[in-house]
Amino acid sequence: MPFVNPDKTFLEQADRVSKFEDACADVIDRQGSLKTDARRIHLENIRSAATASSDILRILHWCEQAGNTSLAGVLGLADATHGQMHQQDLLRAGRLFFLVETQFQIETMFRNILAALGQSVPNGFYNVAKNVLAASGILDQGAKLDLLNIPALMRNSMHTNGLHHGFRNSSTNIKINGVDFDFNHGKKVDCGSWLHITTALSSSIGIIEEILQSAPVTSLPLIDDEYSKQPARIPKQQAPL
Repeated sequence: MPFVNPDKTFLEQADRVSKFEDACADVIDRQGSLKTDARRIHLENIRSAATASSDILRILHWCEQAGNTSLAGVLGLADATHGQMHQQDLLRAGRLFFLVETQFQIETMFRNILAALGQSVPNGFYNVAKNVLAASGILDQGAKLDLLNIPALMRNSMHTNGLHHGFRNSSTNIKINGVDFDFNHGKKVDCGSWLHITTALSSSIGIIEEILQSAPVTSLPLIDDEYSKQPARIPKQQAPL
């Protein structure tokens, strides 16, 4: 059965992303770690990615309400007929940024947790997620690993221009909160809407909170993030952006 997107407007899509942003904020509040702790840093970065993506959608909504030439005016385009093309480019860029940035932040958080627990950090998101689930000791690790890997499968399809190439030619078909995610080997991936991305990442955030609340992880008073520990290098003269 073909997918029918329930979010018909940019504003509905923005509201969906904002709900994800609010969920991240709730996890941050419940987590309560120091601002210099990797757990909080990565969650804040994920929330920021959601904010930026929601902002793109709200700008597009405003332009649509203001009239067909408004986006062209905002972008300073001489030819208003190119506005539709730029609209689609902004939508695609917003979705990809939201997915990829969030996925990178999750992987780096997991790597920092494993390092803080004194464990070796393997290569590849799947192995990193598998190890951090095992280290946390939470229940249903196999099922949760499958859920955590869905955004990674979405991201991986970008490397092959939208096609899924499964490990050993495997296909993955899973349902998350009533939303179907189908990754059939050698076939086009069609589960890349805002609904799919927010559903998959919301599931990941729920599992992340379980990991962060597990006894081994809560026993860590501080998890360092090497990037944030290093001072920023500010040039004496900076060219205008």
